[in-house]
Amino acid sequence: MGNKRVVVVGGGIAGLSYLQGLKVEHDDGSPQFGEVILISESRLVKKFVNEEQRGRELVTFDVAQADASTLGASTLPTGVKFRFLAAKLISVNSSSRVLTVLTRGGEEHIFYDALCLCCGSRPKKLHSLNQSHLDKVSDRLIVLRDLTTVEALQEKLVGSKRLAVVGSGGIGLELVGKIRNCEITWIVKDSYIGCNYFDSGAAKFLVEKLESANYSPHPANVIRPEAYDSATEIEGATNVGQTQTTPTNFGPALGPNWSKLLKSSDVATCQSLQIIYQDEVADIQLNEDALEDKLVVLTKKGLKINCDLVAIAIGVEPNVPDVSPEPLKISDKDGGVLIDDQMRTSAPNIYAAGDMVSCDQWPTNDLWFQMRLWTQAKQMGFYAGRCTACHLAKRDPSLYFNFDCFTHCTTFFGQRLVLLGRYNGQGITEEETSRCEVIARVIKETDYIKLLLKENRIIGAVLIGDTGLEETIENLIHDQIDVSDQKDRLLDGSIDIADYFD
Repeated sequence: MGNKRVVVVGGGIAGLSYLQGLKVEHDDGSPQFGEVILISESRLVKKFVNEEQRGRELVTFDVAQADASTLGASTLPTGVKFRFLAAKLISVNSSSRVLTVLTRGGEEHIFYDALCLCCGSRPKKLHSLNQSHLDKVSDRLIVLRDLTTVEALQEKLVGSKRLAVVGSGGIGLELVGKIRNCEITWIVKDSYIGCNYFDSGAAKFLVEKLESANYSPHPANVIRPEAYDSATEIEGATNVGQTQTTPTNFGPALGPNWSKLLKSSDVATCQSLQIIYQDEVADIQLNEDALEDKLVVLTKKGLKINCDLVAIAIGVEPNVPDVSPEPLKISDKDGGVLIDDQMRTSAPNIYAAGDMVSCDQWPTNDLWFQMRLWTQAKQMGFYAGRCTACHLAKRDPSLYFNFDCFTHCTTFFGQRLVLLGRYNGQGITEEETSRCEVIARVIKETDYIKLLLKENRIIGAVLIGDTGLEETIENLIHDQIDVSDQKDRLLDGSIDIADYFD
């Protein structure tokens, strides 16, 4: 049993967490495998730093990048042969259990006993763009996804006076919060920013914070991640569907606090910020006669926005590899690879984790839902590693299933954001709304707290700022304690968690 080979594809958050899950199971029990191979298109892999447990499941961490050669005892199973291969995955044959990869030396075929795919996601494209126009302006369009595209953005920002930002997901939010040296026009398709993260009230709170004279893109209370190291990408490795950015590769997702990669010299007093709501890009054209503002962004509502650079961050879609003879089963809802509650795909001996998967087949949970975030990629990867090792040892890993309550912690506009449970009423039916209520507290430019209650039990929360309530609220959500006698005190900070958990 100890001579089995485990292969993981992807050096991002899910892939590195998978190695840690393997390590925990391997080091605690009898040896289940003798070799581990990590395959990634880049020698840069993710490294977790500044990790801090803030509740039962709520964890904060930063992500730094390091060369794969630095992986050591804290990540790799003890006494197991480890090999890192810089290569691009071409295909997987699930019948022969062989995957084909492209290296600098050509194609290589690798046998596996167990394979975990952590291929992440790829950025969505603006399908509305005229291809003939796109060919002329592509060198001034940056699709933000990974370190390579951030570096391209940084180069293009030098000398830029007007920037158009398209999209208000996590990357768009962080970008607008950091870039302060030029005029910004922010195009948001929804009625408020960050609709995937919070409600309109929280969005208003953050916009006011961003526009405040006291706002700084360098908050003193945010720990900076370790420096990112440079590395060489795989020559010729490209990503299907990529057309809107100068770099040719897409690596792993950026992880939290990525905007600190932008040099401080690129940050100054913001000249202006204009947010255009409920509108989308129709086309981007070259303004050939202009000395400045080389681009014109046309919106579906007929607006014309002059700028000299466009940053696109409109979300991602699962990056599904080629598997034969039978393709992996895919979710009809979001295009992700379907996995069971032990991280197995429809193909034998193939697992998957992170942004590329769909949890549609998982048991229904009133407090957890899938959202393609760094925290879930980390959690899924670790669990997938434990599942793989347990299955090789013929043990049941179901007791390690730990997706009981949705938790996520990040930072936008210098404010800590904590999301817990069904924080925005996700999955609440029309019939259930009559049994729900919202209580909130807002202190301008300081904190924003919203709790969603169902039958006097907290089922979700949004906390912005240093509220100090995250552990208490998470415990109340987990244990579904009736708070009807404490509703008036929940948000004033006077409740001692020991009152509930003696």
